[in-house]
Amino acid sequence: ILVGDAAGDSEFAERLRTARPTDKSARRPEGYRLVSSKRKDAPLVVVAGNDQRGALFGVGHLLRLLRLAPGRVALDDELSIDTAPA
Repeated sequence: ILVGDAAGDSEFAERLRTARPTDKSARRPEGYRLVSSKRKDAPLVVVAGNDQRGALFGVGHLLRLLRLAPGRVALDDELSIDTAPA
């Protein structure tokens, strides 16, 4: 699981910027992109916030989507959500 603010100058932020929403309206402050996929049989989840609050809201959305059971956590394999407040 990668979580972060795509607005920084680090290499990590640069990787998150490539996962940012393609729709410019979703790039507003407090927006985020939440993506899940499989990579070499391992799940990959990216929460790329447009800013720090966006990363926080993206993690909150991720937590609401997780299906929790004793000893198990599940999420859709091909999830792609781009959103920002109006």
